[in-house]
Amino acid sequence: MAVAQALPAELATCKSVTTDLSSVVAWAKGITKAEVEKNLLLHHSKVMDDVKEVESDFTAGKYMDSGKAAADALILVAGPVNPTKNVALPPITPKSVGGFIAGLLDGFVEENKLAEIE
Repeated sequence: MAVAQALPAELATCKSVTTDLSSVVAWAKGITKAEVEKNLLLHHSKVMDDVKEVESDFTAGKYMDSGKAAADALILVAGPVNPTKNVALPPITPKSVGGFIAGLLDGFVEENKLAEIE
């Protein structure tokens, strides 16, 4: 919880974060079902290797390695983020960060049917 509370203050001092976040938002909006299907067909073996690595690293407590393998799989499936220039997001506030994290966790828990967490 302390990390989530510190995040808005940390982000507020980072001048480049709004451009990076805008790039990620634009990337996420551009993901299409057709692109995902094509990339899964092209990279199925590597994606499955990454998924196995995510599981084994997480089980072994190698959380950073697990996250990196998940990022590799995501990039293979959805494509890389292409940084944009001079695109600003609305101001990052504690309320927006808290709401985003709550929505992310809620969606993740619901989508993955993690009843124990609910």
